[in-house]
Amino acid sequence: MGKAKGLFYLHFLVQALVSVALMPLIAQAQAPVVAHVYVAEGGVEVRSVQSSEWKPIQVNAPLAVGDTVRTGEDGSAAFRFIDGALVRMGRLSALTFNTVAATGAPSVTQSRGRTFFFSREARKEPLIKTPQLNAAIYGTELVVEVSDTSTTVEVLHGSIRASNASGDVSAAAGESVTARNGKPIEKSILVKPADAVQWMIRFPFILTAEDLAPRDDVTCPSQCTATIRAALNAT
Repeated sequence: MGKAKGLFYLHFLVQALVSVALMPLIAQAQAPVVAHVYVAEGGVEVRSVQSSEWKPIQVNAPLAVGDTVRTGEDGSAAFRFIDGALVRMGRLSALTFNTVAATGAPSVTQSRGRTFFFSREARKEPLIKTPQLNAAIYGTELVVEVSDTSTTVEVLHGSIRASNASGDVSAAAGESVTARNGKPIEKSILVKPADAVQWMIRFPFILTAEDLAPRDDVTCPSQCTATIRAALNAT
């Protein structure tokens, strides 16, 4: 009887240890996929929420809730969300894929670097979080740049509503917002909108000139449209 009881406890202990060892794998398998990689150039790595290890990322790889992607000195990457929104990451950037919001919109946290969001045809535009502000975007193309001290969002199409502890600010096409650590959000005119996308358009992207600057787009001033198309056609 004592031997049988000992075997029972041993079996229970083994099962418990196996369950603990498999928990990260089970959690990873259950994490919903929110995007896929379609461009990865140079140094691009991914880290899952259950791991402290950075691994090289591959084209077509799925990205799940909790995954963080970072680019190195020579790195650039691009992703397509499940709902159709596109994101391009520049060098020395980092982006974490959050749990989908209650509205069904994807959510990301950008901790550093520069990204380009294109969500004009997406079913649900992403929510963007940074250390200095959060941004809800509406049918928008925009560039987000994050440093240790500030975040700047440059709106090329559509509109955004940016918020932090100091309040909310709305911005439309041709405008930008900047939030510095502990400061209210400031809005300004985007003088040279083509400059905002110069870093991005030299890499492969599934966009055309008409995607970025449609001829009948009344939300983008004529100067904005002309300068963006000129920059695209020059590359």
